[in-house]
Amino acid sequence: MKDKGKNIEQLFHESFKNFRIEPSSGVWRKISSKLAWQNFIRFNLNCFNVYYAIGIIALGVASVIILSDLSGREIKKQGTVTKENFIQKSGAESKITTDSQEVKQQNNQGKIIMEGDKKIKTQSEAVGNDEIHITEDEKSNKKIEDANIEINTTRKTVHSDKNSLNKNRKTGEAIEENRSDIQPAALIAKFSVSRRSVCVSIPVEFTNHSENAITCLWHFGDGCSSIEKDPGYIYDEPGEYKVTLEITDSRGEKAICFETVTVFPKPEAQFEIYPENLVLPSDPANFHNYSKNAVKYEWEFGDSKHSDEMEPTHFYQRFDNYDVKLKVWSDMGCVDSLVIHNAFTNSAYMIEFPNAFTPNLNGPGNGYYVTGVLNNDVFHPVYKGVIEYQLRVFNKRGQLVFESNDVNMGWDGYYKGKLAEQNVYIWKASGRYANGKHFIKAGDITLLH
Repeated sequence: MKDKGKNIEQLFHESFKNFRIEPSSGVWRKISSKLAWQNFIRFNLNCFNVYYAIGIIALGVASVIILSDLSGREIKKQGTVTKENFIQKSGAESKITTDSQEVKQQNNQGKIIMEGDKKIKTQSEAVGNDEIHITEDEKSNKKIEDANIEINTTRKTVHSDKNSLNKNRKTGEAIEENRSDIQPAALIAKFSVSRRSVCVSIPVEFTNHSENAITCLWHFGDGCSSIEKDPGYIYDEPGEYKVTLEITDSRGEKAICFETVTVFPKPEAQFEIYPENLVLPSDPANFHNYSKNAVKYEWEFGDSKHSDEMEPTHFYQRFDNYDVKLKVWSDMGCVDSLVIHNAFTNSAYMIEFPNAFTPNLNGPGNGYYVTGVLNNDVFHPVYKGVIEYQLRVFNKRGQLVFESNDVNMGWDGYYKGKLAEQNVYIWKASGRYANGKHFIKAGDITLLH
């Protein structure tokens, strides 16, 4: 049977040299199956056989074991297996399983060929033809070749998965190595100053721009310090100060930077008013300027009037408690000011009159009032140092309705025993102060019922 298997075609040609055999498709399929089985179990380096199949299966099993071992190691290092590698590995195992099933199927076909060997000869003699069509055999061989291609493809896929796992393992090792090489962020100390040149008593703001610091310590150069992130500071003395910022990071490392702040002296505003007992508005007010380190001046006299003279003289239009202010600048732009409130309260000579009053409707009085008591029933002046006095009041027609030579007696709003009509009246006052100065004043008063 072995010789027949080897030279079946030659045997047919010799036995049926002058005949054309056309066996049925079922007979020829059995013949092809038997031939394929014999070729499959025979050792031959030039075609696929059982030895190749066993080698491929062994290679697949070894690859699965290796891949499982590599996957376990990779999971320990990276903590996870990528979805893509898992799918490729699963696909490779599925391919190997499918190929094993096809090999078993080919074995079954070989058994069919062995069983149908005797029937082939009988069928061939009956046909009587020396020409044999091997179309089905070619199809069977093509299937075997396709199986070989798929198995080779599976082998490449397995190798590709192995390479991918090796690559991922190297990547993980590189990541671990890079992690060990990571250095802490650099500690950088820096800050900005709102003013590098400033006057005494003017606040200076410091802004911390340091990087990767957890604590900071400021030294302002005059013995004072702060642990605030962005402090403000006021220098009380002129000079040049070195401001230092010291920072510390989480490792205890320190970094230092500094800036220089120059502090200029302030000018000092000082002035006096003379004469001390001037009479307003009769006397002019003179201002003596004693300011220090000043090059520019601005006066405010309290009556909406101003002056930029160093020592001005000012005339007030009426007596009042004025606030006088002097503002001065140094050559470095530093500023100081001085205000004297109620500058003329202590003046020994003055006289002032109101501009309205409300007479008592219950009847006329004698016109005398109590000094210092607020009483609007009588029209009278507020005065100091008056030793001579005359007051006259006229209606709009020029008629005299009241007159007094006693500074302590005013007009009660009645004329010839009757209440004067509600209207505006004209008054005139004259006299002399105790210092010998005369005064003359005039104005209008509104009488209200």
